[in-house]
Amino acid sequence: MTEKVFQHLVSGRKVRVQKEVVDDDRDVHRTGSVDRFVESGFLPDEDGLTLHLTEGRLDVYPRLRRREARQAGVIDHLEQYFYGI
Repeated sequence: MTEKVFQHLVSGRKVRVQKEVVDDDRDVHRTGSVDRFVESGFLPDEDGLTLHLTEGRLDVYPRLRRREARQAGVIDHLEQYFYGI
């Protein structure tokens, strides 16, 4: 299986939430939670970024949109919110 890399995140490696994030679905990703990065997706029509993470056996999809001021900051400084460990 080929590694998928997005910025500083590498598929199969752990990701720690450094700062709490409320995504476009209003799901809260709490500081300190640890997931595994699977892949990312970009939706140009929505100006959005989706991260695919796994939390144990659950798939987690933080969806972020640049249009939302608070989410644009997360996208622009992703490493401050989702830190690869």
